[in-house]
Amino acid sequence: MTAAHRPARTPCPRRSTIALDRPVAAPGEPMRTRRREATRGRPLALVVALLVAGCGLANAAPGGQLTATGPTLGEWTLTPDTCLSGQRRDFLGVTLLADAQPGIRVDIVDDPLAGLGVAVRVDGRCDDRTACPPVTVKASGCTALDGEVVRDLSRLTNNLWHVGGWMTINCAVEGGGRLEGEVSFSACH
Repeated sequence: MTAAHRPARTPCPRRSTIALDRPVAAPGEPMRTRRREATRGRPLALVVALLVAGCGLANAAPGGQLTATGPTLGEWTLTPDTCLSGQRRDFLGVTLLADAQPGIRVDIVDDPLAGLGVAVRVDGRCDDRTACPPVTVKASGCTALDGEVVRDLSRLTNNLWHVGGWMTINCAVEGGGRLEGEVSFSACH
């Protein structure tokens, strides 16, 4: 661009600058610098920000209930109060647990090929615990099995992605009985 085609430059107004290291003191006060004055409230603000951010790191309590009936799973209602990311055991999904029922573990699995599925492990269901696989529930035996499992790629805690979602289930269990209910979960890690 030639000088004739360039727009005319207008001079910028001179900006006032503050010398951060210039000593500032009123008569009778000790010498301090503006830099110290500017950072005086920052440590408290940092502590407050970390506490607020840390509140989101705890697992959010899952909601809903699952009810099992019949001889295969037994008779119980699980109101989960803890959820763990399935990443701990190499699957996309969550594990739901309840402190009141430590012998029941429900895995909600989102398999890219088979779709949504559920695996239930109940302590004492088999005589030999090592030979007792979990009871798996797949969509083929269900009148309703719907849900969503979402990995939150913006939240990572202890190298585990946060997982959230929901599930509605009403399924016959192989060997007799049913598993039904609705659950929701978020920030599981």
